[in-house]
Amino acid sequence: MGNFWADYIVRKYRQISFSICLAVLIAVICGCSNIEEQSFSVVNSVNTETWEEADNLFRGDPHWLGADDAYSIDLKDGRVLWLFGDSFIATNDNRLRSESSVVRNTIGIQTGYDPSKATMEFYWRGSQLQPEAFFPEKSDTWHWPGHGIRLDSKLLVFLMVIRSADNELGFDAIGWRGVIISDLQSPPSHWKVLWLEEPSQNFGVLVGSGSVLRRENYIYAFGYQPATRDIHAVRWHLSDVVLGNLDRPQWWAGSDNGWKVASQLDGPSVPVIAEGQSEFSIHYEPEIDQFLEIQTVGFGPAWIGMRWAKTLTGPWSPLNRFYLPEEHHMTDIMIYAAKAHPHLNGDGVVLTYVTNSFKFEHVVQNDRIYYPRFLTMNFNRN
Repeated sequence: MGNFWADYIVRKYRQISFSICLAVLIAVICGCSNIEEQSFSVVNSVNTETWEEADNLFRGDPHWLGADDAYSIDLKDGRVLWLFGDSFIATNDNRLRSESSVVRNTIGIQTGYDPSKATMEFYWRGSQLQPEAFFPEKSDTWHWPGHGIRLDSKLLVFLMVIRSADNELGFDAIGWRGVIISDLQSPPSHWKVLWLEEPSQNFGVLVGSGSVLRRENYIYAFGYQPATRDIHAVRWHLSDVVLGNLDRPQWWAGSDNGWKVASQLDGPSVPVIAEGQSEFSIHYEPEIDQFLEIQTVGFGPAWIGMRWAKTLTGPWSPLNRFYLPEEHHMTDIMIYAAKAHPHLNGDGVVLTYVTNSFKFEHVVQNDRIYYPRFLTMNFNRN
């Protein structure tokens, strides 16, 4: 399993981040980080702190022993849905990763909006001896989670579709799927999951790998394009989404053309952000009266960075590095999947990131990594 993990994790991270930046980051970060000078600066600096009391939210289950991705969706009833990627599930009561299975995705239900006081229950399918992914594999493909949104009695969730491939990476991210989930008051094992058809033209974008937001009568989804590392935006009318109709998204075509369906475009859609990551978040932040994008910057011992913009389609500020996680000094460390969780209560903006290792034995032996970590961030405005 060790060789498998070393290859598998490197492939996954390189495929999804599509970054080849291996620069060694030697700066030492403190709690307060200045924001780089720019022509339309809104934020002067931020104070960012770890939140260990909240980290315990992910560590209380005897069988769920860590995962990555960590998207969260407000269920708007005092609960929060968490979506995780590859997850360690213990197959006995020894609580050891070395005696666990790895399933492609799991979910968690948090009760309460303060993660330092909330409770969490984790869910997957199958049995203790043979755990299975919550969103099951289909034929020769599997699913890593994206983001989603609750709409009245239903929940829309986006998933990335992955397939093994005979190439250097060993697999391809071949598209995305949307699911509509109903019967949300029942235990997740009884949720009704409706798989939606993917539009015929996606321009190679993993729609929903970033945030999903509602603005007035439209649902907006952001996605990463691995071939260019850019972030694109699509939207649907709310009435179509409620009916499970995602076959005619409107793509952002630039400030001169606005939103267009694929048949109206002369070429690919126009990115809203360059140099993105596959996992990121975008939300409206009232503290600065701007939309805020959070992502990691670089590869391996990565920083966490931010951008802001007055509108969802920009123009966005330059990418500003503001926090270097404390795990950056660890050998063979990977830091990724940074996101904001605006519906969670904390001292400032609540963020998470994930740590991992290029070496399987480090993941098995080091309980400090491969659990999501919480941060809180406060703005010092100009």
